[in-house]
Amino acid sequence: MAASSFHEGGAHFLLVDGSVHFISDSKDFPTYQQSAHPQDGLPAGGAIQ
Repeated sequence: MAASSFHEGGAHFLLVDGSVHFISDSKDFPTYQQSAHPQDGLPAGGAIQ
């Protein structure tokens, strides 16, 4: 399931540290999915375990 937004080109995400980031629609889906697993120890774009 992808996020959706009325913002053109992406969506704003509120992170657990209280920061808000704009994530572009051009981010590939596996990297987007991996961002939900911050404790995996992999850099952004690494393989999902």
